[in-house]
Amino acid sequence: MFQNDFATFLLELRKKNNISQQELADRLYVDRSLISKWENGKLLPDVKYFDSLCNIFNISLTELLSCKIGSKEDEVVINYIKNNNKKKNVLKKSLIISVLLVFVISFIFLFYYFTNNYNKVNVYRIDCIYDDFEIKDGLLIIAGDNTYLKIGSIRSLSFDSFGEEIQDIKIYNEDDLLYQGNSKKVVNDIKITKDNIYDIYIEINDIKYPLNFINVYSNKKIIYSW
Repeated sequence: MFQNDFATFLLELRKKNNISQQELADRLYVDRSLISKWENGKLLPDVKYFDSLCNIFNISLTELLSCKIGSKEDEVVINYIKNNNKKKNVLKKSLIISVLLVFVISFIFLFYYFTNNYNKVNVYRIDCIYDDFEIKDGLLIIAGDNTYLKIGSIRSLSFDSFGEEIQDIKIYNEDDLLYQGNSKKVVNDIKITKDNIYDIYIEINDIKYPLNFINVYSNKKIIYSW
């Protein structure tokens, strides 16, 4: 590797000419720690120092770049260009891989998020009016596999029992009984999805009535403002 070869060559040149790191640093107007990094292979000198190094050690630019006394100019230039191009290609490939990796991770995250969350929360209001009764302030929340249902207030509209509250009900999904009991009870384990809400019926006094669900919220937006 050129960087390691250069470090070794520079150290040999300095010792051969009996120049300390501090003396070399002073002649180049740099900090001594920079010379140490060059000789340890941690850093290459900037191009602007090449001419000064050649003058200090009385060598040609060809010899400096080849890390070898007596090297031919053409060979050195070609090797130097190859080393620089190799580094640029490595950096370019690393950058492209990093960008692709970020893109793939972002795509997977967004796909997972929308698959598991998009349109999975739906809120419905339950307001129904029939010949014999009316339902007000009912609420249905569907969040994935979880369901929250409260039928709300059921009032009789019959002439002989007008205004009386009806509490004993049954909830059906077509012919399957989902719930039987008090209308004011909050039911969490009832099997209702956004796909079957139009098959949900309420039974009062042995008569079935379709429930009217009014969708008031669905998380279909990609970006929400708070």
